Amino acid sequence: SVAFLCKRPHLYLLAEDKVLAILFLAIFLISAFIFLLHGDPPKTMDQTSRYVLAIPVLFLLLRAPPGLSFVWGGLFVGGTTSAAVTLWQRHWLGIDRADGFLTSAIPYGDTALMIALLCIAGLFWACNLKRHAWLWRIALVVGTLAGFYSFIASETRGGWLAVPPVVVLFFIAFARKHNVKWTMCAAVALLLIGGVVLSLAPDLGIKARYDEAVKEIQMYRNQQVSDTSVGARLGAWHLALAGISEKPLLGWSYKDYDAKLDRLAAEKKIDPFVFLNEWNSYIS
Repeated sequence: SVAFLCKRPHLYLLAEDKVLAILFLAIFLISAFIFLLHGDPPKTMDQTSRYVLAIPVLFLLLRAPPGLSFVWGGLFVGGTTSAAVTLWQRHWLGIDRADGFLTSAIPYGDTALMIALLCIAGLFWACNLKRHAWLWRIALVVGTLAGFYSFIASETRGGWLAVPPVVVLFFIAFARKHNVKWTMCAAVALLLIGGVVLSLAPDLGIKARYDEAVKEIQMYRNQQVSDTSVGARLGAWHLALAGISEKPLLGWSYKDYDAKLDRLAAEKKIDPFVFLNEWNSYIS
């Protein structure tokens, strides 16, 4: 994409394309300003730098968009191969939470969930095909189930929060009088996925992790216990919200915020577990 831009092509951009590129650039520039203002470590620019790097990719895809069959076919391959890796890790290697050899089970599970949801979106495309429609429908349903299986087997709890708003967005985007039939197809696919989830739940320990999360939330609310996985996150979020009121405009530098946490821990106002096990893992 950079080589493409070096040729200085004449791009025909729609208003929405320009707005998207400007928003990506704005996110990066705001982050860069905060980075320079606070003197934060260079690694803190990692995530927001991806927004500005996405701009030339966007321009290249607008000039030479890939065929939709390649997009949906790639998602099918991604979902099914992730399921194969998940099966191998869970039932051959004996790994409790499938991680796909990524940094941890969380990004692996969230990526698998994204593949599954995109495969569901692809069903709306497949339902309007005239040739090979049934083959594509079967492939995308398989990709959906495979992606959800990998997501479930990763035991990533946070990803479930994304499912309800995505379902609402699907119905807003796709439900029309002329395609109610295909919208119902997607609803049936979701019901099938729900059935698979319920059938796999005992083997994958979903109920146990759910019960654990509920217990940790109750312990945090009733006893302020924050030396648990969920409790540490709730404690970190509580501290972050309190910190916003102190510096609402320009925020905290990593150094100053870390010093604040050290001071609060020394004064025994917070449990050191909150930032020793959670905060440091985020900044590293």
